[in-house]
Amino acid sequence: MQKLIRLTTVLLILISVEAWKKENVENNSASIPTEYIKATINPNSIYTYNLGSFGDEEGASISNQPSSFRVSKLQRTDGVNVIYTYIPQPKFTGTVNIELQASLKRT
Repeated sequence: MQKLIRLTTVLLILISVEAWKKENVENNSASIPTEYIKATINPNSIYTYNLGSFGDEEGASISNQPSSFRVSKLQRTDGVNVIYTYIPQPKFTGTVNIELQASLKRT
């Protein structure tokens, strides 16, 4: 069991939405939605997370980079979906925290 723990990397990803529906923002009736994701990956593996579709004026950013990474990026695919990709440093084991922030157009 200890060997299994040493061979994994745990990702904790916090995704928060910067703006929500206009009526909720104006009325202060809703808090900003936050989603916590815990994922375990093997060393030298690639982790991807689809944040979903965004309009032309919407997007996402990495507000807290992981402490150890070879690749940590957001990329818009097919002009609509935003995908987060994480690849740890070679032979890295441990826990990393990543915070992504989405920006939605207020309508």
